Amino acid sequence: MDELTPAAPQTKLIGYIALLVLLLFWAKAVLSDQEGASLLWSLLEMLTLVVHEAGHLLLYWSHSQFLYVLGGSLFQISFPLGATWYYSQKKQFMAVSLALFWLGQSAAGLSRYIGDARTQALDLVSTGGGEPMHDWHWILDTLNLLNHDTQIAGVVFLGAIICFGLGSLVLIREVIKTYQEINLGTDSK
Repeated sequence: MDELTPAAPQTKLIGYIALLVLLLFWAKAVLSDQEGASLLWSLLEMLTLVVHEAGHLLLYWSHSQFLYVLGGSLFQISFPLGATWYYSQKKQFMAVSLALFWLGQSAAGLSRYIGDARTQALDLVSTGGGEPMHDWHWILDTLNLLNHDTQIAGVVFLGAIICFGLGSLVLIREVIKTYQEINLGTDSK
């Protein structure tokens, strides 16, 4: 099978800059809770919800109520975290950046969910039919931390900001590296 011809450095640079601008606008929308702000947001929210619900289903077999309830949030964070690790091992830094942005989006959504534990105002879904249960109300109540839901949510939200920042830095690094390739006329990897 023929290998793909690598893009010219100028094309890569324009692509990286365009992607960085798009991701920064998207991160701003996510962090300011502008749900439905973009098609990308909607698609990623749906994917994250599927991963979250799959975590419940897969950990149902653990025979631990706590792991079963926590499983959705564990998977929701573990999948983009795993993608970040995988692509970093492959030195595919654009994919690392995208995975970090997914992790940031996932953490921002999780922080909204945790922060809603006492009020339970969010619309919920249930994979098993019947009345949906608010995972984080149950988890924090079980741990006797329900009165700290907003503080815990704040820490998770800070994690989202850090993920978006790291994802931006990784992509900025690629912009700088590509810019240097153009100016130096080299193809450094």
